[in-house]
Amino acid sequence: MKRINGLVIWPAYIDSNKSRSQGRRIPRKLAVKAPKLDEIAKAAKELGFTPKIYPEKAYPRAPYEKSGVVIVTGKIKKTDFIKKLAAKILEARQTRERFK
Repeated sequence: MKRINGLVIWPAYIDSNKSRSQGRRIPRKLAVKAPKLDEIAKAAKELGFTPKIYPEKAYPRAPYEKSGVVIVTGKIKKTDFIKKLAAKILEARQTRERFK
């Protein structure tokens, strides 16, 4: 298996529709409803990290669902990064809603 350098971020980590057993890593009140790979990558870039998107990958807990994955290079604790990422996505969605 190929070694991956960086943080592996699956959309299930921050999806409020998922349970903890389905892969959500943060509290539901901090999570995002149905996050997209583009949103995750954009938020990671805004946080100062370098994201790479792999849309064809499937989350190991749901191999039938090709949700994709984002690999982020940088030094930070994974849980802290996921919380900041979800907050950034929520902020972007609220801003987008205000200007509609």
